[in-house]
Amino acid sequence: MKNSNFLLLIFAWVCISLTACQTHSDENPKDGCIKTIVLVRHAEKIITNETKDPDLTEDGFERVNQLTELFKDWPVDVFLSTDYQRCTKTIAPLANINQQDIEIYEEDELVELAERIKSSDACSFMVVGHSDTNPYLMNHIIGEEKYERIDVDDYSGIFIIAISPDSIMDTKVIRY
Repeated sequence: MKNSNFLLLIFAWVCISLTACQTHSDENPKDGCIKTIVLVRHAEKIITNETKDPDLTEDGFERVNQLTELFKDWPVDVFLSTDYQRCTKTIAPLANINQQDIEIYEEDELVELAERIKSSDACSFMVVGHSDTNPYLMNHIIGEEKYERIDVDDYSGIFIIAISPDSIMDTKVIRY
């Protein structure tokens, strides 16, 4: 994991980017908002053959703390996760800060999830998934095959998508 100065730089970039993306009309805060979707992979998990739903490692819990610190001031409308403890534990602290529940999605229904996100009235989403689901979901949201499967040992990617009411505005991948 990177040092705290690097995390502060990322945090500053994310805050600036996401704040710029949260513009609303005066009449209805949800009308015409620029949607911001943040996708993260679950934090490091215990490698075991004993269960398909292992807990996080010590490094994983440290990554959760870093992710929480990075996004603690960003108001999130919707938290989405697959139904694995490594995923829900990755974003549970942020969901608690935002006083939001974590909505569970099925990892074999990513096309439907992409459409649900794009058609939602919500303006900000945090989605936690897996090395194979996050790039697939991101590609479906942006409508092109741009992102490939994440290496199984890489837990550091944060995918950010900004969508105006009319089009995809920007995509970024940062590391933490």
